[in-house]
Amino acid sequence: MKKPLIVSFLSFVVGSSALFSEVALVPPADGPLPVALTFDDGVCEHLTVAAPLLAEFGYPATFNIVTDWIGKRENALTWDGVRELARAGYDIASHTSSHKLLTKLLAEGKTAEFRHEVLDSVSVIASNTGVRVTHICLPGNHWDKDVQRAIEELGFGVQEWRRPNIGGGVALSAREQTRTAIKRALNEGRNQYALMFHGIDKFGWRPFTNGAADLRAVFEELRALEKAGVIKVVPYAVAYPRVMPTSEPASHTTL
Repeated sequence: MKKPLIVSFLSFVVGSSALFSEVALVPPADGPLPVALTFDDGVCEHLTVAAPLLAEFGYPATFNIVTDWIGKRENALTWDGVRELARAGYDIASHTSSHKLLTKLLAEGKTAEFRHEVLDSVSVIASNTGVRVTHICLPGNHWDKDVQRAIEELGFGVQEWRRPNIGGGVALSAREQTRTAIKRALNEGRNQYALMFHGIDKFGWRPFTNGAADLRAVFEELRALEKAGVIKVVPYAVAYPRVMPTSEPASHTTL
């Protein structure tokens, strides 16, 4: 008699978990949560796979570029690809020159190298695309107050570093990851939010298990949450407004 009871209880738990995961999220009282989409590292699939899907859904996005990797690292974007993304209206931001941890550089007193990672990447993006970078995306999302202050002193904003990555290598499906992330943001009382993507199909860090189909599932979940009034996918600058300084940043360093 006990075995059927255990099975019934387990069935109830599993069924309840599935039910709870589908519970409708309540729209914030002060309006939809602004959500920005960010793609890190400048992977070639950001142009060939992500950009067409973004265009299909009408979603804005920011592409964070590691300038030393462009046109040099296998499966990285070329500068022609970066320019194509910029012409399509997507934001281009710096992910530094070589993806070194800025927190580590400052902690080790390597100030000149820190400045190079930030300023040279910005200069290279400008010379190759004409884009004036406003934000620096921190490698590894490693943040501390010293890095925040140092980047702001150079005239730039620090991109949101509490971004959950949506991708492969985890138990949850892409759609479940998305819904879980938005639910967490609402529970934490966030006023704005950003989602992070790396690999899409084959290349980059933690590509989706089902490639483009998973990214489409993410966008479909976001669209459903938009229709429910829970979120609104917006450009990064809308989710995280910042007034740029009137003066230009300090002179660029080229090593």
